Amino acid sequence: MKKTYILSLSWTITLLFILPGLLSASTPKINFSSEGDVNIKADMMYYDQIANLYFAEGNVVILRENSVLKANKVTYNIVSQDAKAVGNVTLTEGEDILRCERLDINMDTRVGTISQATLFIKENNYHISGQSFEKLGENRYRVLHGTVTTCDGDAPDWKITGGEIDVTLEGIATLKNSTFQIRNVPIVYFPYFLYPLKTKRSTGFLLPDFHYSSSDGVEINNSFFWAISGNTDATFYLDYSEEKGLGGGMEFRYVLNKRSKGKVFQYYTEERSSYFEDEYNPTYGRNRKRGLVDYEGEHYFNDTSYAKAHMIWLSDRKIYKDYGTEIRRSKSEWDMVHIRSKEKSESFIFYTKNWSQYSLTSELNYFKDLLERDRTTLQRLPKITFSGQRQNLTGTPLYFKVDSSYDYFSRHHGVEGQRIDLFPKISWPSNFNNYVKFTPEIGIKSVFAYDLTKNRKYDKTKSLLDANAELSTTVLRVYTISGKKIAKLKHSIEPKILYRYVSDEDQDEFPFYGPMDRNLSGFYNRNGITYSLTNRLTAKVLQPDGSFAEQEFAFLRISQSYYFTHPEGAPILEGYNGNDSSDLRTKLRRKNYYFTHPDEEMRFFSLWPPILEGYNGNDFSDLLTELRLSFTEYAYFKGHVSYNPYHNNLSWYNTYLFLKNKRDDYIRFEYRYVRDELEGYYIKTRLKLSNKLSAFYKGYHSEFNSSTLDSLYGLEYYAQCWSIRFSFQERAKQDGRDRESEYSILFNLAGLGKLGEFEGDMD
Repeated sequence: MKKTYILSLSWTITLLFILPGLLSASTPKINFSSEGDVNIKADMMYYDQIANLYFAEGNVVILRENSVLKANKVTYNIVSQDAKAVGNVTLTEGEDILRCERLDINMDTRVGTISQATLFIKENNYHISGQSFEKLGENRYRVLHGTVTTCDGDAPDWKITGGEIDVTLEGIATLKNSTFQIRNVPIVYFPYFLYPLKTKRSTGFLLPDFHYSSSDGVEINNSFFWAISGNTDATFYLDYSEEKGLGGGMEFRYVLNKRSKGKVFQYYTEERSSYFEDEYNPTYGRNRKRGLVDYEGEHYFNDTSYAKAHMIWLSDRKIYKDYGTEIRRSKSEWDMVHIRSKEKSESFIFYTKNWSQYSLTSELNYFKDLLERDRTTLQRLPKITFSGQRQNLTGTPLYFKVDSSYDYFSRHHGVEGQRIDLFPKISWPSNFNNYVKFTPEIGIKSVFAYDLTKNRKYDKTKSLLDANAELSTTVLRVYTISGKKIAKLKHSIEPKILYRYVSDEDQDEFPFYGPMDRNLSGFYNRNGITYSLTNRLTAKVLQPDGSFAEQEFAFLRISQSYYFTHPEGAPILEGYNGNDSSDLRTKLRRKNYYFTHPDEEMRFFSLWPPILEGYNGNDFSDLLTELRLSFTEYAYFKGHVSYNPYHNNLSWYNTYLFLKNKRDDYIRFEYRYVRDELEGYYIKTRLKLSNKLSAFYKGYHSEFNSSTLDSLYGLEYYAQCWSIRFSFQERAKQDGRDRESEYSILFNLAGLGKLGEFEGDMD
């Protein structure tokens, strides 16, 4: 037992010494205690009582948990507490391996040396070697004649050498007489270099970024990180541009618990007069003093009460386009949305409270048009909604439901007011032998409007009868599949007929606050049916953990509406996007520079009035088709099509296709068409020309005006421990800036990041 305890303690102290002495920012996460079983194997083991020495020799193997120490000889002196491992010493911890010829350590002082050592760290593929590793104290080490690389092999493509390297854990690594070498050829010499060596959040300067462009000149972006407390931190930015001048910013982050957190990001710059006058013509509302403040956070008060906020202040409408690089440093929704295509900025505060049968939602929304100055932009400050689930009226087959809302409409120019909607409904759901479902529903929608102007012209009250009846059924069949990944296949067919009636009332004097306000508020008179047929193909698919989950393979829905009476004043679907006709043609051509990012939903079509179901001014609506296909993980397709049976043509369509293969070649393609208004496509693709060379392309093209708007071409070469990327980009002329052509060269070292970047504009 005594022998086992001593070797266990020796092993623990040895690991505490060796593994922190890494020359990288990625230190293995190893935490040993002096407790635990130790299994020792050797050709010979004995104890010398005179010398107080434990001795193990010949194929020594010491096992502890997932660690293995191998050596030709291991000795331990219980008086001096000196421990030694000699000859072909190999220490394996998980996937990390240390090899050396001799390991010496004093378990009392924790001072010692490792001779002719090589350390391999699986994470980041670090290879670290040195003639000696010397422990100077509890958290300080010195490495003599050391090298660091992430390249495999005896002759690495690159490495960093240091004549002397002092390392302070959770502090700074100081490199003296260091060089960066390519194939053993020195390229850059560093007489003295500081590098932060942190395994925990710690205050300090971050490595700066260097850039160059013909318009902005030399750029240096500096950052300072402040670890304020265990749940708060901040990053400060100071940027220098040779042409623009100085810019600075700050991001503060906090975490209250697993579900409650927030952050605020701020950036400000004052551009030089010469730069401002040369770069922007016309200015489109820009000024020399430019900035942004963005806050986003969420907080759960309890399981039924939740609040979220995202508030933005912008100095001008074009700051996203001009300062996208600086803004992206704050990891938020900007990382997921193409900044240059943002059409509006939305600030909101949202709160919801749920009960067993009811829910209350309150939100304030403020919008800023990023395309042009629009003083008619409508703000809801606030919107409050109270609604309940369908509840059975005791003793009857009837169900009751109520929806209600309050809106405060505000804007700089145009009609302002308040509105209260109250919509109680009674339904009678019926199920006939579990085959056919029939649900009639009737309600009275009452609307109370209050004008905020002095003459109170739009103080109005209106009540509308709103009734509908839905008849549906589902026919399905399940097929048993004897496959390795698919257990069962289910095909379902769902026919449905919906009748909708909204009473025809005189509403000419009623205030409407936006082009879609009539439709969204349910004000249009309706008297018609919508019939649809939905096909679904789903399967029980084997998951990586061995369980089975349902997955949709195919979805097809075809629907059409027939109107017994036409909805008076309703917008015709063809070309409608929520604005009047003239506004549509002006704005769509400007939006034509950018289509929806392929990772987003098809937000363009989310603007179609869903309740009018393709109304085209005739008895029969457009025939609407929606198709989704996803039979394998390597292919996905979705499309929406609106067909006009009277003109025998397509009113609009949108298709999206994604294909990839096992070697990660891929193509993303989206095509959009709106008759007489918009037509174009977006494509993004990457193709591996060889195991190390890839070509990539991204482009936006408008068929509507026969021009390529944005395009990016490039080649990327990957080696085992480095890569280089060449790219050429063209950007469309817009927002007062000339058409831009830009080329860039980016060189990366695996595990160390960017070594350098050069980019510039081409005439």
